[in-house]
Amino acid sequence: MKKLYLILCAVLALAACGKLSSGDDISQETVSVQDLVFDFSVNYPGQTKAVKGGWETGDKVFVFFEGVTTGYVTMSYGASGWGTPVFNGTADVSALTEMGKTLTAVFLPFGSSATATFEGEWKFSTTYYSYYMRAERVPYTVNTTDGITTLSAEMDMVNPEGYVQFFINESRGMDGEYALGCDAVIPVGVASITADGTVSETSDKTAADDLPSYSYDGGSLFSGKLVEGYNYKHDDDFYYYFALINTVDNSRADLFVRREQELASHAAVRLPNPGSGKWVPVGAGITVDLGSGRGTWHTCNFGASAPEELGTMCNWDDAYAAGLPSKSVLDSESLVLICIAIHGQEGLVIKDSDINGFIFLPKNIGQEGQYWTSTEDDASFAYIYVFDGDYSLNADNFAHKDEILAVRPIQD
Repeated sequence: MKKLYLILCAVLALAACGKLSSGDDISQETVSVQDLVFDFSVNYPGQTKAVKGGWETGDKVFVFFEGVTTGYVTMSYGASGWGTPVFNGTADVSALTEMGKTLTAVFLPFGSSATATFEGEWKFSTTYYSYYMRAERVPYTVNTTDGITTLSAEMDMVNPEGYVQFFINESRGMDGEYALGCDAVIPVGVASITADGTVSETSDKTAADDLPSYSYDGGSLFSGKLVEGYNYKHDDDFYYYFALINTVDNSRADLFVRREQELASHAAVRLPNPGSGKWVPVGAGITVDLGSGRGTWHTCNFGASAPEELGTMCNWDDAYAAGLPSKSVLDSESLVLICIAIHGQEGLVIKDSDINGFIFLPKNIGQEGQYWTSTEDDASFAYIYVFDGDYSLNADNFAHKDEILAVRPIQD
């Protein structure tokens, strides 16, 4: 484990301040914060499995001291390693040098421009919904020798449990260029640091919210915390559904992934490049071929602009005009049907096992995911698709043509 030592050496003028021993009461001396030496070692965590996996130029660590609410130390990493620590704000030296106190260090991988303000708790100027590192409530020592007072601590940085990272190799060099939806992961970041040094995380997002991107190494990096209890598993495999939104032109592409192993804490996953052909473009008017003569399907329901939206509900006559699949078009053993969720909406992914194209049918909770087919039963009734359990779609049911149901148009 590599130790990086950061030392601020500002020697006290003995003639002005007098020579201090470790037993002197420093609060009675004319000593300022700038006259203290901060001797801190910051250890990068060995368990990190990350796209970004070590200290880099531009990184900054924030150090908060127990009971000190008017200032904090920042340490910046440059081409020559860690530079001179800087105390930001003001503080009573006696508050910093009181024996038996602790400090808390926080590393925000994309927060080097952030500042912190104490508002009952320490809060950063911007909330970064990203993984972070911390060394929480670490004891530090105070020693005065030959008139020099040194605060010393060894900080073993830790990646909080549950965080995962995703990386795509595409970026215009701007944060927030992409947003990544995945219901297995919640956007979480640092919310605050209390006066006693306890780090609190945000709780304002859910799995339905997208992860923002941060520009890194020519690509875009996303991170968040795994959802407890997420388990879209079938036949011993784990399935994940991603929605990638380009916030520059508001275009979107989706990715359906099968993994033999479940996503685990500290995982770092490189997703395919958006131009690789593995992502399926989605949106109003966009179509995808399901192969094997099943026709070309719109990626969204009739009247919807995203796959998870139910869209415009229609009676059979209006639905037929929009374009409907026949009762038999999805009747094939080569189809893969997996129940999953995206942006908080559960539904069914339908894809051929041999091609990349797929569609997502959102469940209509009130109507059990009922969709019109083009196949009539008689003059008054037509067959419908109904979600039958988690992994099947049954087209042996029918409904009166005046009923109002969901529509997924198809082009033969």
